[in-house]
Amino acid sequence: MSKSDTFEADLLKLIFQATAIANLVREGKTHQIYSLMQAGQKFGMQTMNQGLLQAVLDKALSPEHALERSMDRPELESMLEKVMRTAA
Repeated sequence: MSKSDTFEADLLKLIFQATAIANLVREGKTHQIYSLMQAGQKFGMQTMNQGLLQAVLDKALSPEHALERSMDRPELESMLEKVMRTAA
């Protein structure tokens, strides 16, 4: 597969995800957007907590600062604990 083909395939995946989110908004199912973003990580989508976790792993943020910025602290705490358990 050429770079152009790969780019087009990735673009189509992104458009599909954006369309799916638009459909959820239109249908009043906004509570499902977070799950779609989690599942869309392989397409480059990420939740705020996934971004904060990556910043901690990249040593751009301390775990404490990431937790201060999180909109869902218990979820991020769980994610951090899982990473720390795996690293130990």
